[in-house]
Order: sequence, then C-alpha cells, then structure tokens
Amino acid sequence: MTVITQNLIAELLALATSFAFYNILKKGKLKSLPFFLLFIVLVELTGSFLRKVLHHKNAWLYNFSIPIEYSYYLYLFQLHTPPFLKSFFAVCIALLGGLAVYYFLAAPFDQLHSVVLLTGQIAVIIAACLYLYLVFRSNDDYPLYLHYFFWFMTGLFLFNLGDFCYFLIYPATHKTGLDKFDHLFKLINNNLSLLLYLTYIIGIIIYRKYNTTPQHARYF
Repeated sequence: MTVITQNLIAELLALATSFAFYNILKKGKLKSLPFFLLFIVLVELTGSFLRKVLHHKNAWLYNFSIPIEYSYYLYLFQLHTPPFLKSFFAVCIALLGGLAVYYFLAAPFDQLHSVVLLTGQIAVIIAACLYLYLVFRSNDDYPLYLHYFFWFMTGLFLFNLGDFCYFLIYPATHKTGLDKFDHLFKLINNNLSLLLYLTYIIGIIIYRKYNTTPQHARYF
C-alpha cells in the first residue's frame, strides 16, 4: 500500500513553491514557512508509513506535531497583527504548550489528544476572526485578496472550522456507527487540506508578486 496520500501531494506542492521563492520569503515574515512545511511533510510521510506499511498506531506522532503546528499558526498571526495583540498570541501559544504537556502526562500516549487539537483549532478560528475584524477596521484600502496573509488566514480559518465541527460530533458518529471507518472524516479532512495548501501556494505567489510595494508590505 502506498504511503503517498492526497494530503502529502498537496503538502509537497506547497513545500516546493515555498522553496522556489525562498529568496524572496527569507526577507520577510514568511522566512520560516518552508521549514515548517518541511516539518509537516515529514510528519505526514512518517504517519502514513507507520499506519499503512508497518500497521502501527500513529496517534503518538500527531500528539507531538499538533502543538507545534498550531503554535506556528498562532505565531504567524502574531507576526501579522498589531503590537497590542502580540502578547495575547504569546499567551495562547504558552497555554497550548502547557495543555500538551499535561495530556502527555495524564492521558494514554498512543491515543490522540483531541482536546489539544480542539484547543488549537479554536485558537486559530478566533485569531482569524480577530485578523479580519482589524483589517476591516483599518484604513488600508488595498484589495484584501491581493494581500498575501489574507490567503493564509482564509485557508486556516476554513480548514479549522470544518475540522472543529467534525471533531465536535466525532463521539456521536462513532458511538452510533455513522462514521465507523472514518469515511466522513477523510472526505472532510482531505478536501479541506487541499484547500488549505492551495491557499498557501496562492499566498506565496501573492507575496512574491506584491510584497515589494511599500503600500502592500503589511496591513498594520
């Protein structure tokens, strides 16, 4: 069984795009993005290999990667919001890290720590709403769709909103057997993952094309 999944292909395309434009990205706020995407690709590849080739559980791997992943998302929002919100995001990152440590100590290691995942998703959804609110209140009249971080924010918001809604009903669907084999999860997660990495690619291209213009360098 192949370890190359639809999600992995989307991640590889985003990773290739980020390294193709790294000379531009390294000069701004997205300089760490290629390395984060490389980390995500390695996690996805390892998780797929463990489950499909070795037939081992891979939840422990995601228990490590999820706090890092969501801390990075919050870090990106921290970079793209006004100074008065930076402390808020720093607190969110610290709380997420603390929650992850607690579940490592208190919960089974080989079961997905879904509370940590849901907490990260809620934090990113709130961050996206705050970002949009501040953008619409700003005096910047540059088209929103031509600002690179709008695309990152959109992908993160839609992906996490969809996944969050699924995980809220996850206990009920499995208890009743409605999604016993995770077909619904795969349908939702795979399509939202494609959307997420497509918005990354668009955001990187927008960054490459417009980031050099002074009026487009940032909203805040």
